[in-house]
Amino acid sequence: MKQAIMAKLVFLSFLVLLPSCTAWTKEDLELYDLVEETNQNFYDMLGVDQDATSGQIRKAFRAESMKYHPDKNKAADAEVVFRRMVAVGEVLKNSELRTKYDYILKHGLPNWRNPVYYYRAGTKMSLQGVALLIFLLTSFMHYCAMWARYWERMLAFNEAMGRLSKKKAKEQPKDPKMYGIVKPSLWNLLWVRMVLWVYNIPKRHRMRKEFIAALEAEKQRQQEEAKRIEEEEEAKRAKRIAKRMEQKQRERGPVTKALEEHTAYDPKGLSTDNTSQKKEQKNVATKTGPWTEEERSMLAKLIVKFPQGSINRWKRVAEKLGRDDKECMNVAQSIKAGFMSTKKANEEAAETLKAVAEKKKIDNNAESIRFTSSQQQQLEAGLRKYPKDVPERWSKIASMVDGRSEAECIKRVKELVAMVKSKAK
Repeated sequence: MKQAIMAKLVFLSFLVLLPSCTAWTKEDLELYDLVEETNQNFYDMLGVDQDATSGQIRKAFRAESMKYHPDKNKAADAEVVFRRMVAVGEVLKNSELRTKYDYILKHGLPNWRNPVYYYRAGTKMSLQGVALLIFLLTSFMHYCAMWARYWERMLAFNEAMGRLSKKKAKEQPKDPKMYGIVKPSLWNLLWVRMVLWVYNIPKRHRMRKEFIAALEAEKQRQQEEAKRIEEEEEAKRAKRIAKRMEQKQRERGPVTKALEEHTAYDPKGLSTDNTSQKKEQKNVATKTGPWTEEERSMLAKLIVKFPQGSINRWKRVAEKLGRDDKECMNVAQSIKAGFMSTKKANEEAAETLKAVAEKKKIDNNAESIRFTSSQQQQLEAGLRKYPKDVPERWSKIASMVDGRSEAECIKRVKELVAMVKSKAK
C-alpha cells in the first residue's frame, strides 16, 4: 500500500514539473548566462533609463558600441566589452527578451528552488563533476533500493509471523536477523563493496593458499589414516590365521605334531607307514644303462610338460621314465648343449650363404652397364622431365640419353634403385 502511494506521488510530481521544464528555451538559458557573466545592469551599460524607448536604446547602443569597437579602442579588454555590448543591445532591442530581462531585474536569477538552476549547473560542470554527480546519484539510488528491499522483507516477515498460531509463534525465533533480514548500511553500497573487493585481493590470495595447504594436509592425514587402518586389518588377519593354525594343531593331536616335527612330508599324506614307504619306493631308479632315442624324446616331452618352477619337477620326470632324477638332469643338459651347438652351426651356415649372395650381387653389379657422367645426367634429367604417368615414357627418356637404348636405360635405373636400397639396409 505504501509503495503504491509513493509511486503515485512521484508520478504527480513529474507531471507538475513537466510544464516548467518544457518552458525553458535556448534563448532563456543564453539570457541567464549573459546576465550572470556581465554582472551589470544592461540599462546602465548603455546609459539609458529602464523605461527608455526602443529608439533611445538603439541610439545609445550605437554610441557605446563605437566607443568600444576594437578598431577604435586599443584597450586589452575592448574586444570583450564590445561583444558584451552587442549581446546586451540584442536583448534590449528585442521586446520579448527585454520583458524577460525586466523580470530577472525584479525577481533575480533562478535559485536552487527552481529546476532550471540545476540544469544550468549541470551544463557547466566538468568531467570530474559529472563523474562525482553520477557517483552520488547511483549511491543514493542504491541505498534507497536497499532500504526498500529491507522494508519489503520486513513486511513479509511480519505478515508470516502474524499468520502463525500462538504456539508456533513461540517456537519460531522472532529476530529477523535469524532469517537473513539485516538493516542496510553504507558498507553495503556498490562503490564501497568494489573498493573493499580490490583492497582485499591480497587477503583472499593468502586465504586461498591457506585453504589449499589445509586441503593437502587433510588429504595426507586421510592417506596416513587409511594406511594405519590397513596395517591394523593386516595384523588382525595375521592373528586370526595364527589362531586358526593353533586350533588345527590342537585338533590334530600330539602324534601328528610329533610326525610333522620329524618328517619332511605333508601331514595329510602321513596316515600310515605303508604310504610313506610307497612314496619312497617311487623315487627309486628301476632302469640303468645307456639312454635310447625313445627315452631321450620322452625326456624332451616331459621337460616341456613340467616347465621350470614346477614342484618336484625332476622327481616327477624320473618317475615317468623310471630313471634317477640326477641322471635325468644330466641327460637334459647334454640335449640342451647339443641343441645349442646345432643352432650355432645353422647360424654360421646362414651367415656363409648370406656372404656368398652378397658377393654374387657385387659381381652382378660389376657387370652392370657403365654410364658416363654426361649420360647419367641426361638420364636423371629425363626421369625428372617424364614422370610415371607419361605414355611411352622410357622411349622418350632414351631419346634424351646419347648412345643408349630403352632397355639399357631401364636396366640402369633398376641397378640404381637396388644400390640405394642396399645402402639403406
